[in-house]
Amino acid sequence: MNKILEVKNISKRFGNIQALRDVSFDVEKGEFVFIVAHTNAGKSTLLKIIAGILEPDEGEIYIEGENITKTPPWERPVGYMPQTYALFPHMTVLENVMFGPIHRGLDREEAIEKAQKYIELVGLKGWEKAYPHELSGGMQQRVALARVLAVEPKIILLDEPLSALDALLRVKLRGEIKKILKGKTVLWVTHDQEGAMSLADKLIVMRSGRIVAVGNAMELYYKPTSLYVAHFLGEINFIESVAHGGFVQILDTKVSTDKIGPVVIGIRPEDIKIVKNNSSPLGRVKELRFVGGFWRLLVDVEGIDLVVYSLKRIRSKEVSLRIHPEDVLVFDYPPEGIRRAVHLE
Repeated sequence: MNKILEVKNISKRFGNIQALRDVSFDVEKGEFVFIVAHTNAGKSTLLKIIAGILEPDEGEIYIEGENITKTPPWERPVGYMPQTYALFPHMTVLENVMFGPIHRGLDREEAIEKAQKYIELVGLKGWEKAYPHELSGGMQQRVALARVLAVEPKIILLDEPLSALDALLRVKLRGEIKKILKGKTVLWVTHDQEGAMSLADKLIVMRSGRIVAVGNAMELYYKPTSLYVAHFLGEINFIESVAHGGFVQILDTKVSTDKIGPVVIGIRPEDIKIVKNNSSPLGRVKELRFVGGFWRLLVDVEGIDLVVYSLKRIRSKEVSLRIHPEDVLVFDYPPEGIRRAVHLE
C-alpha cells in the first residue's frame, strides 16, 4: 500500500452544529476517490479542511506521512477546485491558469509554458485570450480544472465541480475529467451517486458528519452495510418480514439467513424479473412510467408494492414476477423504524 493522504479523527463544529464527527480514512497514490453524501452532511467542510481553508477542532491530516494540519493552504501540495470555480473575472484564460504557478515561484516564461500545456490538455487551445464571461459553463469548468492541474499538486480536491452544469453536459464532462486525471490522486466531493459509482475507484459515504461506508461501487451497491447505504446508492424495495427457521421469505422465494426475528428485506428493482410463468406470483401493474432507457413499474403483489424495472414496455395489466435468492438483501430491523433509518423524515 502507498498511502498519500491520511485523515485521522477529524471533527469540526460551527456553533451548535457538529459538521464533522471523528472522520478517518486513507487515500492511496493514484486513487480516484469520491465522497458522496446528501447536502449538509459535511463533505465540503472535510475537503476545505484537507485544503487548509478551514482548521479542524480535532484530528490531523497527513500527506505522504507529513503532518500538514497546521500548514497554510499555499504551502500544501494540493490543488483545490471550489464548486463556484472562482475564476478571476478580470483575467484571461491564460492569466487564470498562470496564476498558481507564478504564485508558487515560477518565472513568467515557465508559467506561460505550463499554463499552455494544461489549457491544451483540457481542450481549450485557442481560447487563451478569452475572459471567463465569454465562456460557457462547461468551458469555465475546464479552465478551473486547468488552473488546478497547473500547480501540479500531489492531490487534487474537487468540490462538486459539475453541479452548475446541465445533465447532458455533466455526463459528457465527468468522463472527460476522468481521462484527463488518469493516474492522478483525486478526492471528488459530490451528491451525484450515479456519477460517483461510474467513475470511482473507491466510494466514501457520509451521513450527518460521519463516514458510514467505504468500498468500491459494486461492493456498496450489491452488498451495502446498512439500510441507509442501500437506499442512498440507488432505488431499492424495502419489505418488512420475520426470519425464522434459518430463512426469510419474499413472495415465493426463500432466502437463507442467520438472522432471527424482525428483518427488512431489500431487493433492487432491476433484480425483479418479469416472466411468462403462471406459477410465479401474479402482480397488478398500478403505475407505468418511461424514465429514459427503461420502464419503471409499480406492481402490487399480494398487498406489497414493488418497484420493477423493465427494458421492454409492458402492456399487460398483470405480470408474473420472479426473484432469485442471491439477489435478496436481509437487514436487521432498525429500532428507529425504516423511514428514520434511511433519513426519509
